[in-house]
Amino acid sequence: MLRRSILLLLLISAGCTLYGQNFASPLPEVALSGKVSPPAPTRPTEPEPTPDPLTVAIGPGSEPQRLGEELLQHLVEKGYHLQEAQERPADLYIGYAPPPDFQTWPLTPTLFVPAMSFWSPVSEVSYTDLRRLFRREVENWAELGWPLSATVVPFALGDPPFPLEISGTSRLTDTAALLSALKAHPGGIALLPLEEVDIGLRVLRVDGHDLFLEGVAGPGSPLVRTLFLAWRPTLPEEVVEHLRTLGKERSAPSLPLLTVVTVGDIFTGRAVRRRIGDDYTRPFTPTRTLLERADLTVANLEGVLSNEIVPPSDPYTFFFVGSGHFTSGLRYAGIDAVSLANNHSMNFGPKGMSETLGLLRQAGIASFGAGMNLAEARRPALFTVKGVTLAFLGYDAISDDYLAGEERAGSAPADPALIAEDIAAARERADVVIVYFHWGWEYTHNPSPWQQMLAHQAVEAGADLVIGSHPHWVQGLERYRGVPILYSLGNFIADQMWSIETRQGLIAQWVFYGKRPVGLRLHAVQIEDYHQPRPLPAAEAEAVYRAVQEASICWPESCP
Repeated sequence: MLRRSILLLLLISAGCTLYGQNFASPLPEVALSGKVSPPAPTRPTEPEPTPDPLTVAIGPGSEPQRLGEELLQHLVEKGYHLQEAQERPADLYIGYAPPPDFQTWPLTPTLFVPAMSFWSPVSEVSYTDLRRLFRREVENWAELGWPLSATVVPFALGDPPFPLEISGTSRLTDTAALLSALKAHPGGIALLPLEEVDIGLRVLRVDGHDLFLEGVAGPGSPLVRTLFLAWRPTLPEEVVEHLRTLGKERSAPSLPLLTVVTVGDIFTGRAVRRRIGDDYTRPFTPTRTLLERADLTVANLEGVLSNEIVPPSDPYTFFFVGSGHFTSGLRYAGIDAVSLANNHSMNFGPKGMSETLGLLRQAGIASFGAGMNLAEARRPALFTVKGVTLAFLGYDAISDDYLAGEERAGSAPADPALIAEDIAAARERADVVIVYFHWGWEYTHNPSPWQQMLAHQAVEAGADLVIGSHPHWVQGLERYRGVPILYSLGNFIADQMWSIETRQGLIAQWVFYGKRPVGLRLHAVQIEDYHQPRPLPAAEAEAVYRAVQEASICWPESCP
């Protein structure tokens, strides 16, 4: 296909013939000469010497082939023509293994990452063991000390060459096939380009490095395959300049990786307020590192903030009010926005809502999902991070009397018609639309049918991610039409110490590759002393993840 395209291009543009020649392997090559000379003068002159023909070698793979066509078209448009290659090596090369004596221009580095099933307990591997796994030198994961007694089955996704020896490895064509293969083989491990990573995969750390979040490493990294444009040092400077121009145009940076962390219910009053005292950073100290390192961190603020409202004396009250200084704790934790779409944001009427909005605004913390009228409650919180604009919308599916009206303060109602309008409006201003619901039956891991209905309607209206809170227990995952849904993050800062389930919650770390959600990492927490969540070590966290897995509907595969 490539030779036919080049031949047609060059016959039309330069009226010349294309011939093939080997370059240390059966790669297509074509010959080039210098620029087309002006018409010969009418009087007899000595003919100008014809430049030696130049040849191009294009390495295997779809990307070298595509860029090879672009290179040849670029040179023809600059006035160069091709002649028979004769019997000599190439002067130009596009591929992954340039000759050692050539000058090189790196075009596109591709980072390959190891990944397993989303529910796998394996979280990292050494580079040495990674090589052994793909050489089939390790038969069972238990040999590497992981609590997984499963046969190692390696898979590879993407075009060769691969940065690891993958002898005996099954080659797959797309992520859907990979997800199916990993479902069938619990011990399966895949090597794939970062750009092909799917949110249903668990990307492993390598030698303690989180390659997934660090992004593309340099060309010298052992897991990076770099596509090069290369040329012989003796090539005429005029041609080299054209090659440099083409290299600059094709060396576009990769899409950005950005992270969004979401957490569940943060109580502002009752025992939480009493335990905090005057140190508003205390609730967040154990989890601060996880929260602040994200590009965006979002929570559900369950209650009112005020420096004027007197807290109820009843220790079991359902009217939550925290000090206005609580915002300093939110800022300490790196929380950028809070949803107020819940059944406690109007505990103290319009006055409490107004004070809360004002205090958050003064602290530089965005809010969404509630306001002094319906229009304000429906307004998204917008953020632009690394060139990507994200919109957050919040909806309250629990309250009846606290919902906002045209001239009434309150939370945004979970009305499917309004939700669809809001998502469409947000889509005009944002690349990614995230919907945060307050919904569901309390104290259950299983999402209710009406939670599913609302989630599906939001996806059908164009939401890119749907998350929820209110049940006070963690709930399952679903993937509907390819869009991830996390039905309940559980409690985050709360005083419901009477059961292990109400003390547990999730820090959900969402990874976006440009505009596309490609990763989800769950970090289980457990609340101590009525107010302080602590990250759980792997052994303790497993029970939380198992509860989420058992309550999940379609995950990691997608429901139609």
